[in-house]
Amino acid sequence: KYINSPDTLLYDKSRALYLFDRAKLALRRADRCVLVEGQFDAILSHQAGVLETVAVSGTALSIHHLELIHRLTGKLIMAFDGDAAGIKASNRAITLALERGFEVRVALLPAGQDPAEVIRESKSAWETALTHTSHVIDFFIETVKRRGLERRELAHQIEREVYPYLAALANPIDQAYFIRSVAELTGLPEGTIREGVSRTRSLPANESP
Repeated sequence: KYINSPDTLLYDKSRALYLFDRAKLALRRADRCVLVEGQFDAILSHQAGVLETVAVSGTALSIHHLELIHRLTGKLIMAFDGDAAGIKASNRAITLALERGFEVRVALLPAGQDPAEVIRESKSAWETALTHTSHVIDFFIETVKRRGLERRELAHQIEREVYPYLAALANPIDQAYFIRSVAELTGLPEGTIREGVSRTRSLPANESP
């Protein structure tokens, strides 16, 4: 889709967002940023009328990218390949965004399809995916729930896969809301979950509960 060229003095992929120059006004007007992985995805999204779309270019979403976006909106919609693995692979980007106070939402695409494929098939399907998004923590909770685990193992899996994102939430109201949701799902006391989230926060970045 594009040549993944190395960084140069004029082009630093960790700082540049593809189509950001064309998306800036739309980001502020729509109060959201649609983030895609590929430049072709971004081009087709603009052609479909979703002008608040930008793309990372062969690199992970960085702090510098988030700073650019946060000047214009606090809502980030991640529209990556249509499976949980594609979203989970961006865990560092999600964590950075939550730590900086973004509301991070996931556009649910058909399994195995990227945004460009969805748009080519149906612009309305793309618009629907961007309208009916899930908060990223709800997305991961639902991903674990669909495995049909018994309640104790469900609690352990949520600890491993969801607590790190709960720990990253900058907004205490959001954190309290999702802790209550996990408590209702697992049957654990909210205090137990809060202690687990605090332990997760204190772990080194490369470790998990």
